[in-house]
Amino acid sequence: MRLIVHGASGRMGRRVVALAAAQPGWQVVAALGRPGSQLLGRDAGELAGVGPLGVPLQPRWPEQLQADAAIDFSTPPAAARFVQQCAARAVPVVVGTTGLQPAERAVLERAAERVAVLLAANLSTGVALLQRLVREAAAALGLQAEIEIVEVHHRHKRDAPSGTALVLARAAAAARGQDVEAVLRRGRPAEQGAASRSPGEIGLHAVRLGEVVGEHTVMFAFGAERLELTHRAHDRDVFAQGALRAAAFVRSAPPGLYGPEAALGAGAGGTP
Repeated sequence: MRLIVHGASGRMGRRVVALAAAQPGWQVVAALGRPGSQLLGRDAGELAGVGPLGVPLQPRWPEQLQADAAIDFSTPPAAARFVQQCAARAVPVVVGTTGLQPAERAVLERAAERVAVLLAANLSTGVALLQRLVREAAAALGLQAEIEIVEVHHRHKRDAPSGTALVLARAAAAARGQDVEAVLRRGRPAEQGAASRSPGEIGLHAVRLGEVVGEHTVMFAFGAERLELTHRAHDRDVFAQGALRAAAFVRSAPPGLYGPEAALGAGAGGTP
């Protein structure tokens, strides 16, 4: 399995390189980083802490490169450009970058007409299961339940709320027949002379502190009861291993835009 890692010098990219190097049958054939980075030219294996792999960090796609799949953990603009390159070279791709804007997602949708593109705000099996459970609970409880989502991540995370929290909010809203943008409330600042909570809204709150890998809790309050569904990730390897499983999936998948469930076997498939 010849693999390209885009964003190979970042936290997630390094773990993908390390896990791929440790598993039989995988070969990192290219490691791409941000143009202008001081790490360019360094061996990707050494950056990942697994020893030299003979694969230097490069700013652009190497000429004459042959690959079976690619994994992206970069930034939204860089991810969109990279997916275009993958489509032009007929290389299926897994995108773990979050915070994509509508125009960037549209780039992925066009690329998915030519190659398999798996887009996942979160690549862990547990979160895929959590999404399914949130849909089931929201559908069963309907609008009688008040829903709040709280996500906690390390202080370095750039986007807030997390992509995973937004996916969970969309899942809950869709299960209740709601337009998520119409009912989503990000944070709850004090408001004088107004109700603190509107009927049917879904509250979303982001916390940034320390080195928390990732926590997501969806709370349902109905009558005198409260149901909480929580997922906690204690190691980034959860996501890196999921990215490798997803890469193995897209390698043989027909063109199309896939969600994480398609590769992780944790419920119904469909687009993310």
